[in-house]
Amino acid sequence: LNEEIEEVSVEKQRAEAISEAEATNLYMGEIVSVQASRNRKMLEDFFGWDIPIDTPPMILEQYLGNDRVWEDRLSREAQGTVPQDRTIGGQIKSYLHSQAMKVKAGKMTPKRFDNLGYMFKIIKEQVGEGRDVASITEQDIEKLHLFLLGKLALRLKDPIGKAGYSEDYASGILSRFKAFVRYLHVNRLVDDLPRNLDSSSIRVQEKPKQKMTDEEVKAILKGIPDNNQLKLHILLMLNCGYRGMDIATLRESEIEGDRIIRKRHKTKDRKHTPTVNYKLWDETRRLLDLWRTGDDIALLTKSGGRWVYGDLIEGEDGSNKTKQTDNIATNFKRIVRRGLGIDRPYSLLRKTAASKLDEHPEYGRYAEHYLGEKPESVAKRHYITPSQDQFDTAIAWLGKQFGIN
Repeated sequence: LNEEIEEVSVEKQRAEAISEAEATNLYMGEIVSVQASRNRKMLEDFFGWDIPIDTPPMILEQYLGNDRVWEDRLSREAQGTVPQDRTIGGQIKSYLHSQAMKVKAGKMTPKRFDNLGYMFKIIKEQVGEGRDVASITEQDIEKLHLFLLGKLALRLKDPIGKAGYSEDYASGILSRFKAFVRYLHVNRLVDDLPRNLDSSSIRVQEKPKQKMTDEEVKAILKGIPDNNQLKLHILLMLNCGYRGMDIATLRESEIEGDRIIRKRHKTKDRKHTPTVNYKLWDETRRLLDLWRTGDDIALLTKSGGRWVYGDLIEGEDGSNKTKQTDNIATNFKRIVRRGLGIDRPYSLLRKTAASKLDEHPEYGRYAEHYLGEKPESVAKRHYITPSQDQFDTAIAWLGKQFGIN
């Protein structure tokens, strides 16, 4: 600071000593100020730039001279210190806190919240976090957009497809930043939305649907003994289209004889999602009776813990961190992917069974109901109730495709 004060003092003395003729020549661009010359040399030395020797003095003075220095300095002083709750970083913290409340209320999974944290870390690196949120402009949207396109290019060039970002991830980051900007606008922290907010996007191409072969499914079921609960988990994924969290949250009250009657965990609070009545295959029911606890939660680990769970932990500084465990995925990786050599994620079991139903000329109309998803059409949502008898027949047929009765 002392050095800067001394430098300003020297410049002031020089300005007072300059003659009227010299001032006129300086204004008309016929000579270059000491400050402009000094800044020019600094740029050439530091950045390795080569500023042409015949650059007009007026241009050098405009961009490197005293007027520019004082203009920037006064601009910074006018802005002053931005209050923390007005900075981009401060508002991102507030936004993530509101999302954390959704996790606590059961409206968002800890895994999804975790992903938000990673995404906003990237966003802060690109647009900065100490600026006033009101300074967000079209240029920030474009900068992030171009950065993400660069990451897509890296992924495209990588022979093993690991570098950069996937289309889904890049699109998710851009979409989340756009949602954040709208959040600021709704809360009157931003007066006008950037004009390119809607036009900037990353298109995600539809990928070929993956599924297991019938032989792979049969090999998995054959390769796991009855004394490992993983076999029951796989049967529930095929019989009921369940994911890990559906299995981990299955309640005794939802099991009625040879049936499970419930909404899926993910969609239980959503309007128009169906309560599905699954008739269990004989093998599914046999193993379910073998492993069920008789307590509120029907299936637990040997130590009495949840098979899949996620918790939100609030730190002393007010930050939120997640703790997630998927014991089903761990077992599947150890026993199936490594032990049996079938290197496929367990999520494909549900997709494989649904695709098998969808391909059937008669039972295909029950694939959506089997997955527990909200019916797409208004007619299905309000007027058409799937036939339980026909759905039972479809589920029985599905089991036979995998050699299960």
